[in-house]
Amino acid sequence: LEAATLELYRLVMAAGQHIIDNNLFPRFGIPDFIVPLIKRAWDAEPPALNHGRFDLGFDGVHPPKMFEYNCDTPTAMLETAVVQWEWMEAVFPKADQFNSLHDKLLAKWQDIGPYLKSRGIHFTHMNDHAGEDTITVSYLRDLAEQAGINSTAIFTKDIGWNATTHRFVDLDSQPIDVLFHLYPWEWLVNEEFGPRIVDSYDAMDWIEPAWKMMLSN
Repeated sequence: LEAATLELYRLVMAAGQHIIDNNLFPRFGIPDFIVPLIKRAWDAEPPALNHGRFDLGFDGVHPPKMFEYNCDTPTAMLETAVVQWEWMEAVFPKADQFNSLHDKLLAKWQDIGPYLKSRGIHFTHMNDHAGEDTITVSYLRDLAEQAGINSTAIFTKDIGWNATTHRFVDLDSQPIDVLFHLYPWEWLVNEEFGPRIVDSYDAMDWIEPAWKMMLSN
């Protein structure tokens, strides 16, 4: 599974470069205004978790097959990193598991923290009835705070726009310097405020970066 995941990641990154080299953005329904920012993020590699979730089909015999690569808004973080570890310790206390997601996510927050535009991050998502997004974002907020980064929660619908400063703002009218969004780029760019991303881009860090839109599409 690890070998298959590494190879799949190599292939999807090559696919991203192919999209850029051949200007295939229209085939993915990506608006023209965001394309320059996708290219900038691809080349500049701004601070990011660069986390994702491969959904694989595997019968234990034949090579795994990819159903989906959710590299922009992966959920099931808490279940993978914490819940199954607790289950294993309760049911198989002498066993170990091939899973270091929790430690790697924490290490990544610690790694990118000094490079962010602010030591405070706004975390946004939809107010989903199932609670899956809330649980995922709450877990990632907790990891960020363990890494010494302050966090603020805000629903995506509550993010505002200051037309004077050309900045996205929170409910206290404070500018958002770093935004972690469990809200797909495909949706962000098609919202009414989508084109404002261009105006505020240089003043913000987006986690995850815009190039993720190519691979999650």
